Amino acid sequence: TMLTIRKEQMDLFRDASSQRFIERASEYLKKSFAPQCEALGDVKLREFIRSGVQRAGRRGITTSRNACIYLDVMMTLGVDFDRDPRLPWIRRILGSRSVTETVRMDRLYEAVMRMLDQISSSGMKVDRR
Repeated sequence: TMLTIRKEQMDLFRDASSQRFIERASEYLKKSFAPQCEALGDVKLREFIRSGVQRAGRRGITTSRNACIYLDVMMTLGVDFDRDPRLPWIRRILGSRSVTETVRMDRLYEAVMRMLDQISSSGMKVDRR
């Protein structure tokens, strides 16, 4: 079955891939992930955002708010976080079609935060490829 994207989702998705969104996301990521963004540089950061929006879109994530959370997790866990064999729970959350994309992204964000808390409290280093 082809994924049917409703018109209002398309409009939101256009917003998420628009130049304005890319600028806003770029500013946001620079605040939250200064060293990583510095290392990437502006051109690569924009590519990172565009590719993240496309990846998110393939997972049914279409609103700019939810695309931002997706980019956040990409920055935190690595570009291929949704394919990491060590993190099967991420695919379960992203794949749960019985809930809205906002519920999925909230669950993902909370689960990632919990994981990072556990890691930092156990003194383990996070491998942020």
